[in-house]
Amino acid sequence: LLLSIGGVAQSNDGVTPDVTIPPVNQGSLTPLSPEDHILRPGDQLVFHIASLPDMPNSYTIRVDGFFYHPLIGEVQASGHTLKDLRTQIHAELAKELRNPHFRLGLVQVAQHTVAVLGEATNQGTFQVGVGASVLDVIAAAGGLSAKADSDRAVLMRGDERIEIPLDPDKGGGLTKVRTGDILYVLPGAPVSVSGEVTTPGVYSISRVSGDPRQAILAAGGAKEEASLK
Repeated sequence: LLLSIGGVAQSNDGVTPDVTIPPVNQGSLTPLSPEDHILRPGDQLVFHIASLPDMPNSYTIRVDGFFYHPLIGEVQASGHTLKDLRTQIHAELAKELRNPHFRLGLVQVAQHTVAVLGEATNQGTFQVGVGASVLDVIAAAGGLSAKADSDRAVLMRGDERIEIPLDPDKGGGLTKVRTGDILYVLPGAPVSVSGEVTTPGVYSISRVSGDPRQAILAAGGAKEEASLK
């Protein structure tokens, strides 16, 4: 799925930059506007000065929130919008150039790196974009395994342990993730289902809300001749 940043950004002098976002590695995200995005470390900018075409035009915001430009030096970008940053850059360029013409756009937003453990289809480390939720991370990991508890997971963030409900119909799984988070998908309760069901076998149901009905549905549902009383 694609993280898209819609619209184009105008510089103070009316020059229109190219603003594109490449696909993010799996995970469904809410489209972002480059004008509303608060810049942060890892974001990649395009900064082109019309009168200096040979100067580098691609810059990545460092972990300290700055990037270095050969003409105007260190530029603090983190915490600002593109509009704020254009105003700041225009003031600095005006000290060096007469009527500076430039374009400034957002090319790539930083991604979060999240580890997934437990009963996910694929365990490992996954990259998701800004605004990704727990459900997006689970989708990036290929979804829940057949043994997972479909109702809850645990998000480990530093010393904090956060229990996450997963039912999207009840607003579950919408907690936003951060870089360094570890998502542990809990195992469900194994229940053996036999008799007049479509597919007898052992199935995993929620340890919190699981009941006989959920087990029957997991086994493909009851046959017509079954006595549901």
